[in-house]
Amino acid sequence: MFLADQGRDALIVKGIVLFQKFPAIGPPSSIGEVFLGPFYYYMVAPFLALFRLDPVGLAVGVAVWCIFGLIASYFFVKNRIDIKTAVIFLLLSAFSYRLVDSARYSWNPNPLPYFAFATLFFFVLALEKPKKILYSLTFGLLFGLSFQLHHLAALIALPVVVIFILVFVKKRNIQLFIIPFVSLSTFLLASIPLVIFDLRHNFLNTKNLISVLTKQNIIAGGSWISRLLETNTAFLHFAFNINFSSWQAALIMVVLIIATVIKLQKKDNLFVLTNLAAVILFIIGFSHIGAERFLHYFGSVYLSLYLLIAYVLTPGKNKIAYGLSIALICVFIFQQATGYNFIFGTPSRQVAVPKTVGKFIANEANGIPMNMATYPTEFTSEDCFRYFIELNGGKVVERKYNEIAPQMFVLCDKGECDILHTNSWNINMFGNAKIDTMWNVDGIRIFKLVHNN
Repeated sequence: MFLADQGRDALIVKGIVLFQKFPAIGPPSSIGEVFLGPFYYYMVAPFLALFRLDPVGLAVGVAVWCIFGLIASYFFVKNRIDIKTAVIFLLLSAFSYRLVDSARYSWNPNPLPYFAFATLFFFVLALEKPKKILYSLTFGLLFGLSFQLHHLAALIALPVVVIFILVFVKKRNIQLFIIPFVSLSTFLLASIPLVIFDLRHNFLNTKNLISVLTKQNIIAGGSWISRLLETNTAFLHFAFNINFSSWQAALIMVVLIIATVIKLQKKDNLFVLTNLAAVILFIIGFSHIGAERFLHYFGSVYLSLYLLIAYVLTPGKNKIAYGLSIALICVFIFQQATGYNFIFGTPSRQVAVPKTVGKFIANEANGIPMNMATYPTEFTSEDCFRYFIELNGGKVVERKYNEIAPQMFVLCDKGECDILHTNSWNINMFGNAKIDTMWNVDGIRIFKLVHNN
């Protein structure tokens, strides 16, 4: 995938690789002009450099991080439960359509499942051994980095608080209070770039966040039960890549929760209990938020769900249980693999087309600065083309600063392309213009506009 977000990020990461600009904020979130932290840009920057500024390097970087995260998650489960559960967990996670698909392209929420899972793992270690400060430090750092990948990672705080209280009530160990103080230090350490940005820009990000929380309808209205069922249904749909009815999804979740609780009663396991709390409280917490249920919003708990399933499916010594577990795992793998449209489908050429078009425009610009825009308005991959224009020596001026260049290139992918009679501000801001030249390159119509003096 190489669309609007990937193009935007590629331009920013290119600035890091070329030592031109080091951002203190990350991508904008989906809740207004509230920005995430810049961690994602720096974690993928080495891969763009390694691939000599080819944006495919960003996708490879995400894939490498996700593979490393998957391997680490296997060892987390093996460490806290047993090798059989770890193997089943690995099979579920490695063949999950959702996780495989999201590991194939560059986007800040894509590595979140592994960072969130690691956050819960080190939280449990910190609870079990509060004197080992390194566990609390790592927990706080991973929580901070998860929050920079997507703001909904903040819902991890719900199971953290609940499990902390349960453990304290059970153990009455005052040393447990080392954890919140120590982990908060590394959480804030991870957030230093955002603090620097706010200090330099009159607390712009903080003001925007307060505005969203106080003036926008971030809290969902309507029936809470309906939102709860909707959230659970969307979660299981994305996790299994199957369309469930609300009652089917509710039944599956209830059975999974009951089976997990029954097994926990036989033998306590704080790691499993924490992940169970993470799944339940994330669904409850998210159901209070007024937002669309997109697949990446559930990134914090995909691995927690697969862990619960693996935990329940892990057989004892009963041969029938072994056979049933193997059969269910095989069915899951087959069902997931049949949906791998990225293997069996038609290539999208989302990098190839901007590469060809961008090089063409850079050559036609003859070193003269330009404005650029796409038309119609839903054709939103402008930054993808801009990336290759600049990579080939072209200079695109900043529209957001109302900069006007001597020429403008407009890309149109469908329709009549009546670019001189449009309501698009992106085009009209160039002023009174006329079409100088028109080309058709790789299915994209390119118009060169000049000022009509």
